[in-house]
Amino acid sequence: MTEFGTEPSFRSYLQIMRQRKWWVSSITVLGLAVSLVFSLTAHKQYSATAQLLVQPSINASALNGGQEQPVTQTDVQTELQLVTSAPVQQAVRARLKRTPTVSASEVGQTNVMAITAINAVPSQAALIANLYANAFVQYRQTVATQSLTTAEAQLRSQISSIGQQVKSLGHNATSAEGSALLNQEAVLKEQLAQMQVSGATDTGDVMLVTPAQAPVSPSSPKPVQDALIGLAVG
Repeated sequence: MTEFGTEPSFRSYLQIMRQRKWWVSSITVLGLAVSLVFSLTAHKQYSATAQLLVQPSINASALNGGQEQPVTQTDVQTELQLVTSAPVQQAVRARLKRTPTVSASEVGQTNVMAITAINAVPSQAALIANLYANAFVQYRQTVATQSLTTAEAQLRSQISSIGQQVKSLGHNATSAEGSALLNQEAVLKEQLAQMQVSGATDTGDVMLVTPAQAPVSPSSPKPVQDALIGLAVG
């Protein structure tokens, strides 16, 4: 035993453990046993993951004069928040008659998002993950189409306004002011044509790259991992 007020040494700790070895062994075995019982009796859960790629939007490039805007980490984080937005959940509910929960995360420091669903049935986990992924892709395509339609309407309005101004100039349409207006009109018409071409090929700024597959082994419980944790705690 160490004297009162003195710092216990490693040897004194060993002596205490030898004196109480049965207590230490019993508690360790108890922690191991409890963790194994919990792990072996818990219901199995399976996780399935679908992966989406966040890419530069063709519509955004058209609006910026054909210059492609790179995807930033802020863009990816924004998309992650929208995965479980109301329109996406409504689309999933329409198929399943319920709204299961999923988690969305960034894969490393990339533009890839992972949508993970957990369920007691492997095929259901994959179905839920894929439903969310496809619903989100469809939602982003709808938003991109609406944005393009609004931008095209604004350009047509500007082109019409310039045409009215040129018409009001009459014989002075060839003046410096008229030439400037005609040049501006030509630029806007070119942007409109580019938007129309982009709209025919744009698939939105999110693409499904890896559909979820039904897992063959449960994600939880994990008997070996749980046993090691119980042993350490014990």
